[in-house]
Amino acid sequence: MDESLAKSTRKQYETALQRCLSFLREQLGVTATLPLSQHQLHLYIANMYSNKYKHSTIMTHISAISHFHTLHNLPDPATTYATTKILNGVRNVQDIIPDTRLPITRQILKGLLTVIKFCTVDRYQQQLFRSIFTLMYYACLRASEVILTETPEHIIQWSQITFSSDRKSFQLQFKSYKHSKDNNFKLKVTSTSSIDC
Repeated sequence: MDESLAKSTRKQYETALQRCLSFLREQLGVTATLPLSQHQLHLYIANMYSNKYKHSTIMTHISAISHFHTLHNLPDPATTYATTKILNGVRNVQDIIPDTRLPITRQILKGLLTVIKFCTVDRYQQQLFRSIFTLMYYACLRASEVILTETPEHIIQWSQITFSSDRKSFQLQFKSYKHSKDNNFKLKVTSTSSIDC
């Protein structure tokens, strides 16, 4: 088993490789094994492109396939000149839509906290949303670390939080997070008198 990748990344890579092998088997009638030929890889890229996969998603699949070739010390069809040019072509012809989402600034956070009372009349839910929003902002958390997603191993548990004796600060112990590779670390969050705390 490859221990150089985080568990979630390894699962994503294994899924990507299986999708490629399934495509070759089901669409082309080829029982493909590693190493893949350059031609097989190019057909898979063309299939993803025709199915409107974004360049970034295609690159994730290619990175996964490349990883398994490298892991088994096999010739890698993803690193050839022709493959690189095809991937560049995919990137160039796709419309690159700029990300219109704004980063959550302190001003936006205050705005979110102000309108919560108009979203629900339930006082518990209001406090829940206030807590989630402020915790995510001040601890720089990803959504997958506070709400249920496809990677539940990253969700922070109550047991990972330790409050100070005066209850004015707490410490988060991160056990698993995206790209963590099992590196644990602790983050101290201290209260302030600000309206958004």
